Amino acid sequence: MTGNIAYKKSVIERVGSFDERYSYLEDRDLALRAMKFGRIDFNPEMIVYHPKNTLKPRQFVQVGKRIRNWALLYKKFGEESARAQTSFLWRIVHPLNLMAMIFPPLIFVSFFRNRYKSKEDFVLFPFIYPKLIYERLNLWDMCIKERVFLI
Repeated sequence: MTGNIAYKKSVIERVGSFDERYSYLEDRDLALRAMKFGRIDFNPEMIVYHPKNTLKPRQFVQVGKRIRNWALLYKKFGEESARAQTSFLWRIVHPLNLMAMIFPPLIFVSFFRNRYKSKEDFVLFPFIYPKLIYERLNLWDMCIKERVFLI
């Protein structure tokens, strides 16, 4: 939805800039606010290059904090925030991660989804389960603070 996006200055002036409460998904928040004033068009000519980011195990587990922002987004936009997201099913955020947390052997499915391409990726494998638990605890903590029901 917002991997590479450009807004007219008038749109930014109308909707405001990034919401500083977000540490992740702030671009989605901005896009959802902008969509209230018109649609966002896709331009296949725009190309995005993302450099490979190699994480250390501790950083990998800390990525679990990003899920907190889904509670903020859901509180602000409700179902609209989750509509085109494959990582959101009803009120369940990252349903596959939740299933893997409940039934850990499902973690091995990630081997078959081409997630592991280099040695650095395999080093993180033992840290997947702690990350899943940390992620879910962060979500539920933020849901309690924001008075939002997400699983």
